Amino acid sequence: MCYFEKKDMKYSYNWNVDSENFYAISIRFLNSDLLDLNDGIQVLNYINSYMKLKNYSMRCSFHKIEKALIVDLPETKRGYGSVKRWLNENCIF
Repeated sequence: MCYFEKKDMKYSYNWNVDSENFYAISIRFLNSDLLDLNDGIQVLNYINSYMKLKNYSMRCSFHKIEKALIVDLPETKRGYGSVKRWLNENCIF
């Protein structure tokens, strides 16, 4: 499984220097954890974890997931689990 990095992302994010140590951490998909779509580290870790879960490895899939999160994801979906379900139901990679 390859992990994508900051340089692979197409959208602009805030990059908190303090959260750099969370880079490439696998996450759990719990609704108690909320996805901050402005935080580059959170978005990057979420996409990498989702891709690992689904066994995806292509850069085009990474970009499709990123676009789905930033452009298409309804505002009511922010819990990690609900975002995962929404991706599963609405996006074909």
